[in-house]
Amino acid sequence: MPHRLLLLSVLALSGLAQAGAPPSIELSAAAAWQGWSRPGRVTEADLHLRSDTAVRVTLDLVAGRQTVHADVDLAPGRPLRLHVPVPAAEKLALTVGVPGAPALQREIDVAQSESPLLGVGLASGGTLPLDGFHAVALAADDLPRQAAAYASVDALVLDAPTLAALDSEQLAALLAHAAGCGRVVLINADARLRHVLDGAGGCGGRMLMQAASLAEASERLQDSLAFSLPSELSLGGLGAWARPGLAVWNRVALALAVYFAAAALALLFLPAWPALVLTPLAAGGLVLML
Repeated sequence: MPHRLLLLSVLALSGLAQAGAPPSIELSAAAAWQGWSRPGRVTEADLHLRSDTAVRVTLDLVAGRQTVHADVDLAPGRPLRLHVPVPAAEKLALTVGVPGAPALQREIDVAQSESPLLGVGLASGGTLPLDGFHAVALAADDLPRQAAAYASVDALVLDAPTLAALDSEQLAALLAHAAGCGRVVLINADARLRHVLDGAGGCGGRMLMQAASLAEASERLQDSLAFSLPSELSLGGLGAWARPGLAVWNRVALALAVYFAAAALALLFLPAWPALVLTPLAAGGLVLML
């Protein structure tokens, strides 16, 4: 009997110890574009989390002066992947708060390129040399799921196998980038996908190019450099566009002077009712001429 009580006590204590044990969290983090970006741009943090028990954790991702905070529920044994667009600081600091356990911390290094970045996604894993550009070899999973992260690269070359390996989120981000006049060359793309991308290309489709080989892709890129991408228009720029020039105001003043002169002459030399009819007609004709 004493042995049986001792065994039950040991089992109870073991169960309490297991119940009170903190959850085991697996955490990994990386940046899109193989960790490359440019100063002042936006990149994407790729976060992987997994827990052995159901738990709510807190995420804090610090990128320069910006902090992204979120509360995340993890299901037991079910991995969670998050894609967070953040400023491309040289180091991204990630902290995961776990109840009853020390916080997990990771640092993501983001290499800063002073030269324009050329992303090259080829099944062979090679790159494409282009004068003045820093080329980065990419796999399909290195492309972001958030369109804002395309700000990290200045040009992109993708072959058919890499395109086919993109998931729906990546393809949507690529379409949004193409619509925003992103400089993209597709090598031997599938006809159906090529048709979809052709319709999505902004800037008259000049920045979304097709090529049959790597050499042709290099030529297309070189030719496209003759066309500068449109710069973002600030609110101040919008005000300047909306502000009429001096020549416009001169024309308006002249039109008003002619109108009032014609109205005065009509009232002086014409009966009342013809003046009331002819003066608006003359003014309307003048406006149409202008």
